[in-house]
Amino acid sequence: MFDWVIRLLAIAVILVLFHNQRSIKCRRYKLLPRRGPRILVLSDFHNNPFLPFHQFERILIDENPDAFFLLGDLVDRKGGKKSTKKLLGLLKQTGKPIFYVHGNHEGEAPEGPWLRNELSSLGTCLEGRSVEFKGLRLSGLYYGTTSQVPSDVYLCHNPMDAVNSSLSGLYLAGHTHGGQVRFPFVGAFYVPGQKFFPDYVKGYYDLGEKGLLITSGLGNTLAPIRFLNSIEVLILE
Repeated sequence: MFDWVIRLLAIAVILVLFHNQRSIKCRRYKLLPRRGPRILVLSDFHNNPFLPFHQFERILIDENPDAFFLLGDLVDRKGGKKSTKKLLGLLKQTGKPIFYVHGNHEGEAPEGPWLRNELSSLGTCLEGRSVEFKGLRLSGLYYGTTSQVPSDVYLCHNPMDAVNSSLSGLYLAGHTHGGQVRFPFVGAFYVPGQKFFPDYVKGYYDLGEKGLLITSGLGNTLAPIRFLNSIEVLILE
């Protein structure tokens, strides 16, 4: 009897952890300084083989965004590109503009060079430059640097690069995975590049003349585990 209880508890834990991989949250934020465009923001896909692509395709159809902002780590340092290739194919089919920056895994993953070539053929890299889109000035940060070009919206991977930047505007970041595993009443215990019980994990932070919006991303690293923290995309208006 005791063995069956242990087995049922183990199955329940696995189902809870796995559920957060199979349900994409679509979170909305009205933060753009000029109304008009609708942007779909995604980050930290890490070639996620568990992504429910049917849900993702439905989001693309229902939301019909004007553009996509990609915040890095679409591949993982462990390797693999099958799911990433499928994801990019779906974005390409929409015919909508793609703006992007790179994360830290692109520089370490075997598929990093492939991804860079693929993205350069699909969209516009914003690192170290500024472009205009529907009345918005967009710019991007190289990983591990701060903003250099005054803009309305900045794409970056690590939120600490935004925190350390001096230029005003709205910063979009990923990297944290929302803590990946979160605890009741505590939240995230650790995210890369910050101390334990970090200050900047996911959601919107008002930093005075800066705003910082962090997505928990579409994938995982180290282990395919999430708890109290679903995979997600953002709709920015």
